[in-house]
Amino acid sequence: MTLADAAERTTALLDVQSESSPVTRAFRARGLADEARATELRVQDALHRHADDRMCVPMHGIAAKPSQAASIAAHMLVPCVPTTDQSSRSSHMRRAAEFVCRTWQLDASLLPPPQGSVPVPGAQGAIYALDFLLNTPRLLLEESLRDRPNIEDVESIARMLRNEISPSSETRTALRAASDLLGERLRGESGLMWAIARALAHVDAEFGITADWSKEESEPVPPEIASAIEGTVFTAQEVPGIGWIVIGGLGDNRYDMSRLAGVFDPGGNDRYVWGTLREGNQGIIDLQGNDQYEGSAEQGAAGAWRGVSMVLDVSGNDRYSGGRLSGGCGWLGVGLLMDRAGDDVYDCGPWALGAGLCGAGFLFDDAGRDVYLDRGFSQGVGGPVGIGVLIDGAGNDLHHSRGMTAGADSVPGITLSFSQGMAVGARRLLSGGMGALVNIGGDDRYEADEFSQGGAYWLGLGVLFDSAGHDLYRGSHYSQGVGCHQAAGALIDLCGDDTYWSTVSAAQGAAWDEAVGVLIDADGNDTYRGGALVQGSAAQSALAALIDFGGRDHFSAAGPYRQGESGPNTYHPDHRKARSLSLLLLGGTDAFCNSGPWTGQAVWQWPEIGSSAPLEEPMMGMRARGITD
Repeated sequence: MTLADAAERTTALLDVQSESSPVTRAFRARGLADEARATELRVQDALHRHADDRMCVPMHGIAAKPSQAASIAAHMLVPCVPTTDQSSRSSHMRRAAEFVCRTWQLDASLLPPPQGSVPVPGAQGAIYALDFLLNTPRLLLEESLRDRPNIEDVESIARMLRNEISPSSETRTALRAASDLLGERLRGESGLMWAIARALAHVDAEFGITADWSKEESEPVPPEIASAIEGTVFTAQEVPGIGWIVIGGLGDNRYDMSRLAGVFDPGGNDRYVWGTLREGNQGIIDLQGNDQYEGSAEQGAAGAWRGVSMVLDVSGNDRYSGGRLSGGCGWLGVGLLMDRAGDDVYDCGPWALGAGLCGAGFLFDDAGRDVYLDRGFSQGVGGPVGIGVLIDGAGNDLHHSRGMTAGADSVPGITLSFSQGMAVGARRLLSGGMGALVNIGGDDRYEADEFSQGGAYWLGLGVLFDSAGHDLYRGSHYSQGVGCHQAAGALIDLCGDDTYWSTVSAAQGAAWDEAVGVLIDADGNDTYRGGALVQGSAAQSALAALIDFGGRDHFSAAGPYRQGESGPNTYHPDHRKARSLSLLLLGGTDAFCNSGPWTGQAVWQWPEIGSSAPLEEPMMGMRARGITD
């Protein structure tokens, strides 16, 4: 089954507005169609009520039709998923540009065409190539960055999201001015996201390298940057508006990237280091070697602050480390990291490895057995007015997230991750953005704590998509296809014998408080293990679904509220009909470990509809086998 197939079948199942939907027919047969529709209308109303011009386009679509959240998320991923059709293949830069356009309703047809091949006949040609790639994005971003917040303002937003995701009224008042500056002039010809999309399209180029590096002669390092470079270089030049660009030699080099705008290095095991925060544009192209990219606490590889920062590493087993703004992260700019081959290690964060806060961050790793480690807010996370995307190609990979602060609900031993395909906003202050983690192949392992693995908090959309392999997902609280407080999250896994393990609650197709959460598993013999409010369960006027299309699957959950059961509605006592809609829809032969073998076609759960139904009682849920066939 393809991603498009999964989206189409999910649309047909969950459309509670369609008379042809099996779910609609089943509810109508029991006289509950109006109640199911009322729940979707309640979520729809809540999303519209809180929406503002900073909410990303897919969330506006979900606000119009909440039951189609998974399909909308799948549609958003189209530019991110590589195709085998050579005639329609596009570069990473083009995919990133198109993704920005989809997220903010910009016309991708107006993007500049691909640059084709930029000639690199020698060292001087490499200078020209980097000048060409970096100077135009500088001009494109210049106008949209005028009057934007300073680093202290952005840091205050990031700190608030870590410590107070539901900010107090005092915090909201203190950060109101900074949040207004953060979100203004988002769209339009002078908008930040359009400038970012055009900048990404501009760097959509290949390098026609015809240089014979063995015949290039080394030059002395200019005295102005002598202390920033160790090793031999072919040439160096200061470019107006950009800064120093260096063409390294074939040996091992060390570069202080806090002082350099660009490096083109054709060989050697090189070290790139960052110190203090650097504003503006930066580019690194490294052709060979096992390289180390060592960021500081403030900034690292492809970490953009008010500019464009890109890294292209063509080969080698590389290591990327650092604090915030590392591994493809943009704050008021766009970070773009592309690693084409090798078994790589990424050890960064918070705000790293495909992360955006009023900006965009993209990480593309094409192949290898890779390890991703972060300290939260990483691995495909979209903060306010932000886009964060991590796309990994072939290989058996480890994704691990361990946050720096205790979880929002103070569960012992659990940290606040906000990683692995997540969107995060600040309640009643700033809408969340768009976060995505895409893994194309391999037996992968995902480990994270609270808020992780295809989910969102406050008016954002987060999605995790895995196309193949026998995968393990370990989350804790609010994970694995979850929406919380007027948001939407989805986890989509196409095949393999997968294991989903949630150690606390609200996971595996779960939703809380006028939100949407969906988990879709297309095939394989899967195992689901969870605590409370799991496996297609929603509470507080929310909509949740777990859909497993095939295989012999095993479900166990401690409860309460599990496997298509709805939770209470104490948050919204004014709407007794529009409580929650919970669905567990299965194909194949399935077993429920916590309740023994399942012999029935469908299990229904709801109290008597009416004003006398206690608010702490569940409202409505369905567990059905064979409905997906």
